[in-house]
Amino acid sequence: MKRAIRIAMVAILAASITGAKPKPSPLRFTIQIRSEEHCQLSLVTQGLTLQLRLRIVNLGDSLEVQVVGRPGEVFVGKTFNEMKRGIYEVRSPQGEYFDPQLPPNKTAIHLEQGGSFETTQSIGLTVAQQSAGLSGEIVEAGSHYLQVRTGVTVGGTNALTWRSIPVLSEPILMKVEYSSDAAPCPRNEPDSTPSAPH
Repeated sequence: MKRAIRIAMVAILAASITGAKPKPSPLRFTIQIRSEEHCQLSLVTQGLTLQLRLRIVNLGDSLEVQVVGRPGEVFVGKTFNEMKRGIYEVRSPQGEYFDPQLPPNKTAIHLEQGGSFETTQSIGLTVAQQSAGLSGEIVEAGSHYLQVRTGVTVGGTNALTWRSIPVLSEPILMKVEYSSDAAPCPRNEPDSTPSAPH
């Protein structure tokens, strides 16, 4: 009995060791900054909205892309090597969007091996000339590397078979500036329209 338990334990350990390596993503994800817009958040911080061109390349078997998610996380690092090692200055979840949510694709995007498609989405960062003494996810003006993570939903016509593939973009170099003439950031004010009488 002890021998059978020992063999089972060895088999479980071997399976966990061999299963430790995550399966490489069949999708290659790159980004490019198309435009940027600054607005003044406070006396010493600005909001920076980056419009990004997202490019997805299929490296595996052919597949159907149903939905490309919003960038869920943004990573900012000082050097390329630190980014590759998972060392970040800022790791910011992107939870709030002020532009309308993109709908799912009207029809699935069919990607053969080597096929690609592009889409444009925005991310937000908080910028300061110097972040000394400031709390939160603040990016200092200067050179940084940028990555974003999103999810790509793939599968056929049956939505029950869909699965989400998390993809992390390759790092790109970006120059962060602190604008001298940024307008105040728009604020989300509650609707002041009087309600109709009951």
